[in-house]
Amino acid sequence: MAAMLGVGGVAGALLAPVLHRRLGPYGGIIAVFWALAVLAPVTVLMDSGYLIGVLFALMALFPPTANTAIMTDQLLRTPDELRGRLTSTLVLACGAAGAAGPALGGSLAQVLPGDRAILLCSAGMAAAAVLATVSPTLRTLSRRHETGRPAD
Repeated sequence: MAAMLGVGGVAGALLAPVLHRRLGPYGGIIAVFWALAVLAPVTVLMDSGYLIGVLFALMALFPPTANTAIMTDQLLRTPDELRGRLTSTLVLACGAAGAAGPALGGSLAQVLPGDRAILLCSAGMAAAAVLATVSPTLRTLSRRHETGRPAD
């Protein structure tokens, strides 16, 4: 399953230029949220590790496109003298989330049966997808990207 996640990430990196042109910055970011929100609960229905691996590969397809949009916006908006500080802060926050996520997920799986834990996490992903979709800040990414400068 983990290998399929990696295959999806590499495929996503290769497809990122095409996806970025078709979806734009906002669409690329929203695609990540909705891919997770839609595909994660489907894993409850799967018995085969290979099929779950295919779902993982599909989930990993969009993050490279979203990362490109986010990093481009970050570079456009952040003054040169603050880029190092911002990047180190983001790396620290992402590293902490990367460590806390599995611990919290494992704790949740100890409290609830596996399928319910997955569905509860999926509900959180769906809520995040809805919030990201209606976010006025994310919607302005396309305008900022087209002009090549931060929006006012």
